[in-house]
Amino acid sequence: MELQAAKHLHNTGGDLTEAARRLYRLEALVFGPATLPARADFLRRACLATLWEVSYDLGRFPEARRVAERWRALTEAQGDLYGQAASAYAEAITYTELELPNPRTRSRFRGRVHEALELAVDANHREIEARSRLLLAKLSPEDQGPLHLDRCRSLAGGLGLKELARDCRREEIRAGRDAASAARWLLETEARVEEPEDPWTLLYNWADHLELRWRISSGSDTLDAAETILAAVEDVRQVQDGTGGARFLSVWADAYYWLSGRLLEEDEGLPEGRDLGYRSRAFEVMERLRAQVLRDRLAAAGVETSSLATPATLAQVQAALEPDEAMLSYQLFLWQSWYHRFAGGAWLTVITRDEVRTYRRPGREHLEPALAVYLGLQDPEGHPRAKEDLYRSLLKEPLDELPAGIERLVLIPDGPLHLLPFAALGESGGSPLVDRYELSSAPSAGLWLHWRQARPLTPPVADALILAAPAPPGAAPVSSGKRGGLPAAERLARTPLLHARREGRLIRALAGPESRLLLGQGATPEALELASRPGILHLAAHAVVDPERPERSAILLAGGRPLTPEAIAALDLEGTLVVLSACRSAAGLWLRGEGVLSLARAFFEAGAPAVVATLTPVRDDHAADLVTDLYRHLARGATVQGALAAAQRQAHAQGRPASAWSSLVVLGDGGLRPLLAQDGSRHRWPALAWVGLAVVAGLAVAAVLARRRTRRDGTP
Repeated sequence: MELQAAKHLHNTGGDLTEAARRLYRLEALVFGPATLPARADFLRRACLATLWEVSYDLGRFPEARRVAERWRALTEAQGDLYGQAASAYAEAITYTELELPNPRTRSRFRGRVHEALELAVDANHREIEARSRLLLAKLSPEDQGPLHLDRCRSLAGGLGLKELARDCRREEIRAGRDAASAARWLLETEARVEEPEDPWTLLYNWADHLELRWRISSGSDTLDAAETILAAVEDVRQVQDGTGGARFLSVWADAYYWLSGRLLEEDEGLPEGRDLGYRSRAFEVMERLRAQVLRDRLAAAGVETSSLATPATLAQVQAALEPDEAMLSYQLFLWQSWYHRFAGGAWLTVITRDEVRTYRRPGREHLEPALAVYLGLQDPEGHPRAKEDLYRSLLKEPLDELPAGIERLVLIPDGPLHLLPFAALGESGGSPLVDRYELSSAPSAGLWLHWRQARPLTPPVADALILAAPAPPGAAPVSSGKRGGLPAAERLARTPLLHARREGRLIRALAGPESRLLLGQGATPEALELASRPGILHLAAHAVVDPERPERSAILLAGGRPLTPEAIAALDLEGTLVVLSACRSAAGLWLRGEGVLSLARAFFEAGAPAVVATLTPVRDDHAADLVTDLYRHLARGATVQGALAAAQRQAHAQGRPASAWSSLVVLGDGGLRPLLAQDGSRHRWPALAWVGLAVVAGLAVAAVLARRRTRRDGTP
């Protein structure tokens, strides 16, 4: 029953997350200790084969690889050569989603496909033989390509696999460069493609049609065809549950990158002064991809999102930017696919109030390895070459060409750029980026516009709710190297954050008399959930981040119940500035187009227009110092991004390493002024507040003498 239900959901374009749940239950049953009937071997193979398909189409590629490997091991143990061929092909296909194309990985991929082909020939598995030959023809069109295609088409015809036969013919035409033949073939086949037996046929066929159409048709015809594929992708995404929609769209993001990149290439080739709107259309295509699931969540939560009904346009962004602002919108994809074809490329669109420029950037195949090295360094400051290389690849030329007077940058990152601390980048020996600009980031230009337009014209005097150091009083420090004992999250919750207490008290004094401070055992999820909507919500606590299962990430408060993304999204935080003084609260699983499924994102779902959060683990004392300086500038009437820039500049000027200050980022509307009084003045503190601040500062000095260097993920 579970298997048939899961297959039905998959074949009809239904909820793939629900299909995966059913298959996980079946997998636990058929591989469990209970005695099963003889046909259980068939059930095991069928379960793994279907689970691989669902995991792959859902974008869970590490899981798809695990399933393919288990599937292959099972077939080898049973001597099932037919199943070995199918599982080897599944392994090969999954490989391309987990690696980046280069000569070494292409050679390895080709070897895996040859292995699947040999197994298929030995097992007389003609479908896998045909599919393997099609892949080899794409990989080596100048070598054995024609022979592989002839055999593929013959096998597909004999099996009655019409779509596979069309794939072979389409590949012949694509490799042949004959526009007339391509035009005739498109006319013959598109009527059938428009009425497929299942949604997957429509998606795969239209995606492959786009390149041929671009070669032989006018721009308007191609764009009409592109609308069909994008609409089909979005229709299937709508029925996916939870993060399934984001994962699904990530798999199909290549269609958006391809189309946007083609439009930008066409725009580059136009004569000086001629504008056919390609650049504007490319920007809108990417906005259709960005943060779609987050936008849906906001609408479902009742947040006014009419401004997000259509993709943001360049004209709308330009009208919303201040004269001293620029938006830098990245799209990061491959320049060449695994099959040596144009894949969309990597681009940066720089938007100011008066002009728009586009720049080619290095593709994923070059940038991702460089980013992995930089982000993996224990001390990036000790490797200035890595920092400078990224600065030159991402920023130098565009920033050098910015108009005079630009002081604030709104970053729309893409892919792993969401995890990059832009504030620390710069040329070797030069100042970091934050010394020149105030920085903020947003998941999409459309969401940035939404938050900016929703900002109140007259900011109210904010009341801050501060939850700090929620570890039980008297809890003994736990060594991060200790084995066994308490589960990791519980050990973390029992590790006290001495400097978070100091941080909470200082912020209470800085944020004004309306603010509330909950320390230790009082800092519970229940206290947060029962509180009225605050102007500022500050959490100084431990956090755990699960990069594979984002729903299991949490902020650890007192009382034993973690604050999960689901619980966060249920809060009423519309208009609230959220400050997360907790490790990696802006990090997590990143998905193409959607961004990072982080703890910070959950606060956006709750209605927050801006979140200050961390990209990396931070030491307890460093976090307390930096966010306290942030609030000092907020109390003077600064914007959130201005306050953070001032605090980071101060830390840099004091000689602190970038790891102590660059991890903190502003997400969303960085132009909020949460501590500005209604009359436009800064807070006027009573004398008692100044006395209290002095006392707290004295206690802070004493605490420094016994400073423990604890990170807010519990590691020393």
